[in-house]
Amino acid sequence: MRMVTWKEIRPYVAAHFWPDPVRTDPTDPAHRPRYSFHICTGLNGISEMQNPDPLLVRTGFLGVMGAQETRERAGMHFGEILDEEAFKELPNDEERTRYLRLRLPEEMVKDEIVRAAVCKQLDELKEDLGLLVSDCDAAARAEQQPQQ
Repeated sequence: MRMVTWKEIRPYVAAHFWPDPVRTDPTDPAHRPRYSFHICTGLNGISEMQNPDPLLVRTGFLGVMGAQETRERAGMHFGEILDEEAFKELPNDEERTRYLRLRLPEEMVKDEIVRAAVCKQLDELKEDLGLLVSDCDAAARAEQQPQQ
């Protein structure tokens, strides 16, 4: 059994949240950009990592895909980012795309609900993965505590 920390798998979790290229249709009279994102299988964000660990790539994907909360939280954070003043001031689709690809993964791995959901999923898969996230117990306990 390989033991890792949340800090070690966090980049692999983040890399699976991938905003699609922002596209403004030049024929749209209102010039409204189109925004979307997907949870990728490991081709996009992972391809930007140097020498990614194959087990952690698989772990990140299974942790994200197996937890419904991650998709819900990604949609919520994506909407919040679209409302950020810094985002609204960006002049073109390329810069908007770059901004979204930085901010969405950032927000996802800071989100304790996401962490707890991913940790719970990975705990259920630890024997199949041969991997244990050592500091996930704290996240799972925090999820079970009533909010004050």
